[in-house]
Amino acid sequence: MLLDDVLRNFLEKYNLTKSEEPSKRYFIAATPRCGSTLLAKLLGSLDIAGYPGEYLSEDDILFAAASACIDFDIERYMKILERVLQSQNGIFGIKEMYYRFIHHEKMFYLYNYIYIERRNKIEQGVSLFKLTKTGKSHSELEEKKKLHSFDYSFDEISACIKLLCVQNALWWKYFRKKGISPAIIIYEDFIHDISGTVSRILKEVMNISDYNPENIPPPPINKQADGLSEYYYNRYIYELKEKGNAFSKIAFSEFASYNKLEGYI
Repeated sequence: MLLDDVLRNFLEKYNLTKSEEPSKRYFIAATPRCGSTLLAKLLGSLDIAGYPGEYLSEDDILFAAASACIDFDIERYMKILERVLQSQNGIFGIKEMYYRFIHHEKMFYLYNYIYIERRNKIEQGVSLFKLTKTGKSHSELEEKKKLHSFDYSFDEISACIKLLCVQNALWWKYFRKKGISPAIIIYEDFIHDISGTVSRILKEVMNISDYNPENIPPPPINKQADGLSEYYYNRYIYELKEKGNAFSKIAFSEFASYNKLEGYI
């Protein structure tokens, strides 16, 4: 199929003849299990902040179909999405992980950036570990496999934490190199003040200051953490302490700060 045919099939409810470029563009920079999907769905539900999604992901059905077209061109694909998937006030949003973004970063030089991260990287690592075992990314999706306490793995959770720290550092290295000052969201603060956080982002990134926080809908995704997450987390902390300071330094010191990570990278 041709790219135009695929886009008509997937985006038939949108105006494919719209020629105006968005007046504002923003990019949600993310790491796995940081809360970026919750943020994107909340912003998309407002109808004034674009409809951000992972439009460069092979898991996105639109991208998967488009990239299989014989005339696929990623820059043209993005230009069409910018026109079609902007909200009525001319705002377009996208979210992506670093490892996909960096291959196409020149396409996003006109964008404002939002960076969302978790303060507790061990909890984030546990969440990523569960995802790798179940294939379940969000609670609105059907769970593919039921985890049990015996599925726990200290080494695999450590690998997830290291991966997250590296990606986190790569984002900040990129921001500093390009002189970008992203709007920052800390997940733990975000979930305790969703309306306040969304209102701040609307104002800082999109210059929308008159939106009533009471109109922000409830989160469309339930929190993933459960009793098993707590068990994994507490067991990991216990084993980390049992292994002693020497192990902790070897395993985490080079991943613990952005400055040290720049040397590693």
